Amino acid sequence: MSESKLLRMHLKLCNIIRNRLNRMRLKNDQCTIISSNCTGGFISHWLGLRFNSPTVNLFIKPKDFIKILENFDYYFDSKTEIYECIDHDKNYPVGEFETGVKLWFMHYTSFEDAVQKWKQRCGRIDKNNLYIIMVERDSCTEEDLLRFDKLPYENKVCLVHKDYNRVQCAYRIPGFEEKNEVGQLHHVCNKVNGKRYLDAFKYVDFLNSNCK
Repeated sequence: MSESKLLRMHLKLCNIIRNRLNRMRLKNDQCTIISSNCTGGFISHWLGLRFNSPTVNLFIKPKDFIKILENFDYYFDSKTEIYECIDHDKNYPVGEFETGVKLWFMHYTSFEDAVQKWKQRCGRIDKNNLYIIMVERDSCTEEDLLRFDKLPYENKVCLVHKDYNRVQCAYRIPGFEEKNEVGQLHHVCNKVNGKRYLDAFKYVDFLNSNCK
């Protein structure tokens, strides 16, 4: 067996164990995770949670993500119309609200399927068990971080590549200090124990924060 295959098997086993241990620690298994990209989907998948959020398998640019959170009931109403936006530079569908806010459905093959999943999962949102995650990617600016920080959500975090003293909800992910933004958080950063970049953020504790 090749060395690379042994390594892949080792990393897979490490993360199977890590995910199982995290699932055992999780108390809040009915939460809704609203995220600006696939981070919420990865957390849900690793913890064995149902996708109770429409923000799965897509990304939303920071300014649009903040607009959505500022008008939560409008954008997450399953009756709110989403139109197809033709972008010939992308090989995946793009949706757009009449306000100009865009949804980049990067892990869907058809616009119809993406919208159907969005609307279906809008109906699963529990506003009383809501957790918001924004990731410092896709041309995110410090101004965006400050706007996000002011949003009136109790359980919110912004995962960033460096320290921002003025952003109270910022959580720095080690490993991207020399970059301009956070990288791919689901990638492995430690080949000894299989730890992924996202594991630096204690997401189980975050989701359990309101549980007694």
